[in-house]
Amino acid sequence: MTRTSSLRRLLKAALNLHMVAVEPMVDVGMWVMRSRLMQTPLIKDVILGLIQSTIYDHFCTGENTAATEKLVIELNEAGLRGMLVYALEYADDNEACDRNLQGFLDTAESTKSLPPSSMSCIIVPLLKLL
Repeated sequence: MTRTSSLRRLLKAALNLHMVAVEPMVDVGMWVMRSRLMQTPLIKDVILGLIQSTIYDHFCTGENTAATEKLVIELNEAGLRGMLVYALEYADDNEACDRNLQGFLDTAESTKSLPPSSMSCIIVPLLKLL
């Protein structure tokens, strides 16, 4: 990684963190995601593309285990360790709960192929169901 790309990544990270710290910005983002705008394919693609290249890329290591493993190895080679979290999807039935459980188990299993000490911890979100 060159010095220029490192600076660019650092500035992008700072901008992302600033955006999510501004409560009205988060509120607008949530409104857009729940709005009828997301029912228009072209607009939806633009919005999701923007989210993918900013917030998602900052907070998520990848869409699958292969992408996650690649990024974790890159970070480890740079002397950084990560915290691996499986982002649970909302579950309102047994099938969705089973998918979430399997996703978490797959995430935990994937750590076996990562370099030793590349992860400082795995975070297990516990939800209380009413």
